[in-house]
Amino acid sequence: MKKIIIVILVILVIIIGGIDMFKVEPLNPYPKDYMECIEEAKVRTKEHNAPIKERLPDISDYEVIYIGSPIYWGGMPEELFTALKGLDYSEKIIRPFTTHEGSGLSGVPRQLKEICVGAEVLDGLAITGSQVNNSKQKVENWI
Repeated sequence: MKKIIIVILVILVIIIGGIDMFKVEPLNPYPKDYMECIEEAKVRTKEHNAPIKERLPDISDYEVIYIGSPIYWGGMPEELFTALKGLDYSEKIIRPFTTHEGSGLSGVPRQLKEICVGAEVLDGLAITGSQVNNSKQKVENWI
């Protein structure tokens, strides 16, 4: 269920903001069953082991980078750590957005400040999963 929810939110952000998109995909897909999915996310987070299919492209031409994800165990999925490591964030602005079931942005802003050294992490947008389909105005106001 979370996969569908975050995709809808990402589509809204892309359409409303006119933004390029890069999808971070795990090398080993998560289970489709929600409970199995979050348990797998727990293991990947604990072990810091989450290889991805493809590295992020060069971000040097971008001033603002939107980073969206569901919240897993108090933060962003481990695959985002893998994707974001080792890039130059000098003079970049990071705008996080998440879907959640009660935890808001949780630890995501702190995590992004730690990994995206040199970037300014702005206030993010957190949307409850059940409200994503009705969030167009909220996304427009945030962008």
